Formats: sequence, C-alpha cells, structure tokens
Amino acid sequence: MDKIWHYTSHHAAFEIWKSKKLRMTRIDYMNDSKEQVFFLEELDKFLTNFDEKEANHIRSTIKMTHHRLWFNATHVISFSTDSDSVSQWERYGNDAKGVAICFDKSKLLTNKMQSCNFVEYKSSNQLIKEFKIFHNQHAFNYDAWIEMINERSHLIKQEHFRSESEIRISQKVDKTNISKESQFFVRDDTLCPYHDLIIPEDAIIEIKMGPKARYNAKYSWLEYTSPNFTNNNANIWRDLDDETLDIVDIQITRSSCSLI
Repeated sequence: MDKIWHYTSHHAAFEIWKSKKLRMTRIDYMNDSKEQVFFLEELDKFLTNFDEKEANHIRSTIKMTHHRLWFNATHVISFSTDSDSVSQWERYGNDAKGVAICFDKSKLLTNKMQSCNFVEYKSSNQLIKEFKIFHNQHAFNYDAWIEMINERSHLIKQEHFRSESEIRISQKVDKTNISKESQFFVRDDTLCPYHDLIIPEDAIIEIKMGPKARYNAKYSWLEYTSPNFTNNNANIWRDLDDETLDIVDIQITRSSCSLI
C-alpha cells in the first residue's frame, strides 16, 4: 500500500471527511507563485538562443500557456510522502495545530484522466541541461515539445521546496464540464477555481493530530469518525498510553514531533 499524506487544518479535514471530496486547485492558484511558470520561463530563455521559426512557434505557445490562454487547465491536489514533517506541519497544518490525513494512493485515482507523480526539484542549470538533451533528440519538432511541456511543466518546482517531498494528483479539466456552483472557492485574497476529487469510502487510512493540536483532539476525531464510539467506553480509550487509537476503521494518531 502506497501511503500519501495531506496536511491541513481541522476545519478543512472536517469538510473533507464530511463531503468525501478533495479540492483540486487550478495550478496557477497554488501557494507557489512560480508554479509551472518557473519551468516555462526557463524554457523560454533556452529557446531565445535559436532564430528558427519553429523555436519561435514553440515560444508563442509557451506565452499563451504562461498567460493561461488554454481550455484544458491542469488542476492539482498536493500530498507528501513524509508522515510527520515539521515543515509540512508549519506550512500547511495550521501552524502544527491541524491534522495530516493519510490516503491509500491507489484508491484516489478514479479515472484515466488523473495521474499521480512525484514533484521534481530543479535548479535553472539542471533545467537548461534537460532542454539541451531534449533538443538534441527532437530538434524543433513542435508536437514533441508541446507534449513534453504538458507532461513536465506542472511537475517541476524550484529547489527550495525540496523539503516538502511532494507527490501530486493532477487532472486536465475541461472548463465546460465544471458546474458554476462548484467552480470556485474563496480565499482571503482571491477566488480559486477548483475541481472535486471524489474520495472512495476506504481511501482514508489514518488521521494524525498535529504536535500543537489540542490534547484531546484525537478523541473527538475518534468520536466523529468511528461508528463504534460510545460514551461508555470513551474513558477506557482516554486511559491508553499508546499514541495510536486503532478502532476498526481508521487509525487516529498523534504527531511525534516536539514542536511548541
């Protein structure tokens, strides 16, 4: 079983559990302002070294993509392979007061339009080297370059994000197939386009409390998620010293990080 972790707040986790849905955000609304743009800008720099009209044709397509002039936008949802990451808790887990939800990766992929891939962390020099190799193999074959852009541009991030150990599920979404009722959610600074990823009943394996979460948070999650929870035996579980509560369906655990 391949386990992947989604760090979030209690509020968001509650909505995820209740709705059995995850939000796949359009890639240009992620928390990294250089999401996909880093790859496209470095490729454009590389292509400026060539005068061939084919290179300019590819650059025009890059410019269109850069400015979001597309019909099949990529939507993504991010996970980590690290089950107890300090940087993930602080950055995405509500300053370590939130939770990390563990999923069975194979059960989240529900249609052929979805893919699950590790993010690669590259420097500018590494990307340029990669583009040179690709050019040696394909010259300026337009279809080959566009296919490479579509497959790679949303999976490359700058090196300073390496600690996230990110793995992401992505999907091309035809905007005409998204109902207006479910097309946007609200953030403090904008409206974000998104697409629902349906969570199968048995895809959630574990819910881990953050290191700064309230001391009894795991018991409230146990009461909320377990059909076998009763007030009569709650006191028995509260007396357990073990960090893990494994009651029939999913594990309710607590982080071992010592953040304060």
